[in-house]
Amino acid sequence: MNHLLKAAERAEQGPKGGGGKSMQRFGPGFPSGFSRRLSSLVESRLVIGLAGIALLAIASTASAATVQVVWQETGTSSVAAAAGTPLTAEILITPDAAGISSYGVSIQFDTNDLMLAATAPERELPPGFQSNLFTPFPTITGNQISTFDAETLQNGPTSGTFLAGLVHFVVTNPTNDGMDDVTAGFFKTGVDGMFDNAGSAVSPQFSGATVVPVPEPTTALLLVPGLAGLAALRRRKLG
Repeated sequence: MNHLLKAAERAEQGPKGGGGKSMQRFGPGFPSGFSRRLSSLVESRLVIGLAGIALLAIASTASAATVQVVWQETGTSSVAAAAGTPLTAEILITPDAAGISSYGVSIQFDTNDLMLAATAPERELPPGFQSNLFTPFPTITGNQISTFDAETLQNGPTSGTFLAGLVHFVVTNPTNDGMDDVTAGFFKTGVDGMFDNAGSAVSPQFSGATVVPVPEPTTALLLVPGLAGLAALRRRKLG
């Protein structure tokens, strides 16, 4: 009888030490196996999320075709010039890895800062390209010149920068308004556009050019207070 009572007491107290399987809990009602599965799931989701962020970062830094306007006189997109100064804008195109097989680009300019020179706009043909026979020579409509275009019957370039056209201006009244004075884009609906070597449409990045006033010479600014000081000294001596 005693040994039966002792066996019952051991059953009520449960297994000791490493005897038998333990049902340890992760909080109320959650077995330890569940906690391990939950941890593994969280880790896998975290890895997938970090991988997605990395892919987005790579995509955001990937190269893209560009159309840029720079001043021929300086090779930059901004120039300081006085009224009456002649300037020539270059339209530069840089393809991405998909290449460029055909393109049509127009430009617009700020008539407050610039006017067209007597020299007509010039369409340039990159090596391997030919003129589009269905598009007339670049025409001028108000502040818009369209279209600078060319095409090739084979694969176009996939690297480098080539010249698509030139537009000649004369500076009239340059201002520091923070806006581009010459911008490139697809302004001619149904004519302007760009296609890669696979025949797919390309959406390039556009950047324009600016002309700002020539800053006043520093020496002239320093001369004014100097002359005022000499005049005051002369008055004191005369007094």
